[in-house]
Amino acid sequence: MRPLRPWNEYRDAAMNDSSQRLSGIPRIHIQLMHKAIFLLALVTLVATCGPAAPSADVFAQYTGTTAGDLFGEPLAPAGDLNGDGHPDWLAGGTQRLTQKIQPGYVQALSGLGGEPLHTFHGHSGHDRFGTALISIEDVDGDGVREIAVGAPYANQGRPDAGSVYLFSGRTGSPLWTVHGERGGDGLGVALGPLGDLDQDGIPDLAVGALQPAMSPDRDAGPGYVLALSGATGEQLFLARGDEETRDFGRELAPLGDVDGDGLPDLAVSAPASQAVLYVSGRTGKTLQRLEDLGAGFGETLAATPDANGDTWPDLLVGAPLDSSKAPLAGAVHVFSGLDGSSLRVFRGTQRGERLGGSLAALNDLDADGIPEIAVARSGGGALRILSGAQGQELMRLEPTQEQHDFGAGLASAGSESGQHPPHLAVGFPGIGPKENSSGGLLIVVLKR
Repeated sequence: MRPLRPWNEYRDAAMNDSSQRLSGIPRIHIQLMHKAIFLLALVTLVATCGPAAPSADVFAQYTGTTAGDLFGEPLAPAGDLNGDGHPDWLAGGTQRLTQKIQPGYVQALSGLGGEPLHTFHGHSGHDRFGTALISIEDVDGDGVREIAVGAPYANQGRPDAGSVYLFSGRTGSPLWTVHGERGGDGLGVALGPLGDLDQDGIPDLAVGALQPAMSPDRDAGPGYVLALSGATGEQLFLARGDEETRDFGRELAPLGDVDGDGLPDLAVSAPASQAVLYVSGRTGKTLQRLEDLGAGFGETLAATPDANGDTWPDLLVGAPLDSSKAPLAGAVHVFSGLDGSSLRVFRGTQRGERLGGSLAALNDLDADGIPEIAVARSGGGALRILSGAQGQELMRLEPTQEQHDFGAGLASAGSESGQHPPHLAVGFPGIGPKENSSGGLLIVVLKR
């Protein structure tokens, strides 16, 4: 590991570079470093005006291991796996652009020290292990959250059937594995926490299968979602899409108990049909359908804290292909998690902006009582923090030239101890002209 430059050198270099200013707001570029190198003092990224303006500091940067890894494309908070009071992270490298055919991998990374706590590997070349990642509450009784990983192209007896793996967050040992129903299912494209559906005291989870046509001799299906027991991986319910809900299961997000039956429910996207469905956690049946709200509607989903004052968690839906304001400008919708009513819509204004291509929900940062939204465009660009009330930009983080496809992965987390401010993980997997990059991610600390 090479020595760190003093933090004031980063600050002074950035502040003296006029190319890093736009509209009077300094944008500080952090140079690409070896993986898990930390800044000894936090470097302020963006300043805005106003008494309640939030701020952000870069805390750490990690990079992948092999050219074409796409490390940092899938990201998720891991909770506190090592008991140090700081949020840890899950980052995947699906390795679909590596020269040598090999399985994907996932690392659980310490949010404080930066070292890998666990590394998990897929079982077959180009299985896209790590496409979907979540952590769920403790399953095996050791007091530590567990780690679920999707590999939608896994070939475990049935070509491209896909698989889902659950690992111990404490030891990294496998707890169980579930495979797709048939070849070509693509099980594991999305994962979502469900709470305790079967009332056994152990949290459960949902997994999506898109059923794409993998080859000319296989028919594409509309997709399906499985609810799986966290204890055993046993199927609790199966919800299937239909001709009116194509791509069913592309994205999943948890809801509260929408139908009042005492069990948590689930939001499921079907972007090929421009629809998002609220699905019962008890039966898998559709409770409500949100639809026809712009091209690409449902490409991204994220649960968000209460955005309308009813004490109920709500839902963010991205529509990056929406062209209401300008061609492919995109949009982000905010819906009530209770009744599905539209609360707010924030639309992109620039051609090709693709707002909503990547998004994450944040807590309230500007003291107006409404949670904010982190967004990035499809294909990379600046990370933007938007006001959840009005949609105006509160802060922005520009990538360096090496951080290609910046913002393709986004994930937010707070500390379980409550003693540390919220953190945001920003991935730059290196897709496109920089395919020789291994990718990486930044950890950004958000402050009011």
